[in-house]
Amino acid sequence: MSMRIILVTIVLFQFSAAGQTVGSFTDERDGAIYRTVTYEIKHSKDSISTITWMAQNLNYEIENSYCYDDYDSNCDSMGRLYSWSAAMNACPEGWRLPKDEDWYVLANLYGGVEKAGTHLKSSDDLWGDRKGTNKSLFNGMPFGNGDQQIKGAYYGFGSLVIFWSATEKNENKAWDWKLLGRELFRYEGAKERMLNCVRCVQIAK
Repeated sequence: MSMRIILVTIVLFQFSAAGQTVGSFTDERDGAIYRTVTYEIKHSKDSISTITWMAQNLNYEIENSYCYDDYDSNCDSMGRLYSWSAAMNACPEGWRLPKDEDWYVLANLYGGVEKAGTHLKSSDDLWGDRKGTNKSLFNGMPFGNGDQQIKGAYYGFGSLVIFWSATEKNENKAWDWKLLGRELFRYEGAKERMLNCVRCVQIAK
């Protein structure tokens, strides 16, 4: 029975973390304010680039986006869940859905995919004994996901979170990224069936 929830492939890169800065962004489409974190990336030739991630799940209503357990209040506290096609069109102007390479960059700043999950997960008690350090300030929360093919099928709250990437595997599937244990796990999700969270990124010009 549904419950209403109330919430208080290995790629090598030659760079390292040079720092991170917190900020905020206001979505002019609906006035929503999001926490952000900007990562400075030091490259092997002593150059530095930056990438800014939303530090909260996107909550912009668009067709084929849903609230966990179909309660509107859950969107306010947890963000929305999106099909892949909706996710590809949901980010505000100047932002985009992160590609696989963006996820790998983020993972490699915190020990690679085998360790990064620990540092991308929040230290909130909602994770139970799987809580993370939130060293990255990414603040990954276990808000679960959904299955659009099965009415009312939402699951994983308190144990996992899955984010879409913009990178397709094939015509029917796209790669997604899961926080569960200490690993940042890359898997495949059915584009129009699975409902996952969205974090948008902004690349410095």
